[in-house]
Amino acid sequence: MLDVPLEIISAVADTRLEWETAPGYEQLMEYLRSSDWRLFCTVNVPKEEWEVLRANFPDLWDAVTNVAVSCDTGVTRPGPRVFRHVLDAWQLRPEEVVFVDTDIENLQFSRAQGLSSLRYHGPEDLSRRLRMYDPEAGLRAAERYLVQSLESGAYETVWYPDAGGEGRALNDIYSVLLMIHENDWLARQPCAEHLLREIHLLREDGLVPFFRGDKLPPDVDPMPLDVDDTSLLYSTLLKHELFGVDEHEVDTVAARIAANTDDDGVICIYFDRDRPRIDAVVCANALFVIHLAGRGGDARATEDHVHAQLTNRAYEDGTLYFPSPDLFLYFVFRLVRRFPSVRSRFGLLLAGCVAERIGTTYHALDLAVRTIMCRGLDIPNHTDVARLLMLQQPDGSWDPSPYLLYPSLPATGYNRTVETALAAAALHAELTGRRGMSEAGLEPAQ
Repeated sequence: MLDVPLEIISAVADTRLEWETAPGYEQLMEYLRSSDWRLFCTVNVPKEEWEVLRANFPDLWDAVTNVAVSCDTGVTRPGPRVFRHVLDAWQLRPEEVVFVDTDIENLQFSRAQGLSSLRYHGPEDLSRRLRMYDPEAGLRAAERYLVQSLESGAYETVWYPDAGGEGRALNDIYSVLLMIHENDWLARQPCAEHLLREIHLLREDGLVPFFRGDKLPPDVDPMPLDVDDTSLLYSTLLKHELFGVDEHEVDTVAARIAANTDDDGVICIYFDRDRPRIDAVVCANALFVIHLAGRGGDARATEDHVHAQLTNRAYEDGTLYFPSPDLFLYFVFRLVRRFPSVRSRFGLLLAGCVAERIGTTYHALDLAVRTIMCRGLDIPNHTDVARLLMLQQPDGSWDPSPYLLYPSLPATGYNRTVETALAAAALHAELTGRRGMSEAGLEPAQ
């Protein structure tokens, strides 16, 4: 599949004059009109029926670039001739085309001619499956959704009690940082910079907690200052070069994080001795800012702990606060991607763990971070990319999945904006990787 706009040849399988448009037809046509697709059509009908069809469905034919009608061309399906005819007549290359039909025999002939081919199961299904071939349109839609969400304040995490009941939206610092950290495009938007500035001003002696205390209902525990949010704040500010954060400030914070350990030297989550919690995701996150400050040697026990989690696959059921195994791998990946010393120890082990996870779950968050990791580690992963594209909603977002855990309630947090931001970052990574392969004269793996 080339990184260029693709054409759809839509084969009409039924020519009865009592046709009615199927449910989802209008949404499919709207998607096609708003995307880079061009619609072509082959029709097997005698001349009289064709004239009736053309008169009864003007909106359809107005959206079609070209039509090959058997009564005019003398070429009919099934058989390979019709495909050779339309490719030649319309100057199309097979790799630029997706053929859609209900008939298996036609699909066999189209695939034999080198055309990507989809069996038609209705407009809604086709809309989803076509997104596999158009990641640029998916990325643009996701970016529009993200800006709208941040500008309107609709980016809160919704917490659902594990015992059942209504969800409750709460404003947390962590989600804002996570959605902006990996997504370079989003970080450049004024709405995102405004949120980061607000969080930056909430620091207490350089540290931040999980929840935004200035926007928290009085009946919710404000939570102590913690390593996780503080680490992600400074790595995000440094990555995007915001607010003049300097090396001295980072070193001071990194020293405090590295010293915040249990009796075994493993970094704890909270700067509160009464809450000696440890989470492997938080450990990997903390190591990032510690290595940024050149203090990797100060956290050897924590690095060994993360290495043991990888080696023994201890992350497979998630962690204390994070239900996704892939999110743990993603935070280790950040280390491997950025620091050569960590890469030499963790690189091959991490690649094996990531490869094992491909295709295992279908949550957008998991698919997104696996796509990002596979691109960074040079692991082929068309499976997760295709699934991610198919799951995108018409408004450009992705449905949220279990993302955070609140053990003391207990409750599970879902955040549509976080998943969309990570999915958008994944599509950007995928498109960047494809362009690089194209420039090198290589074909992306299908």
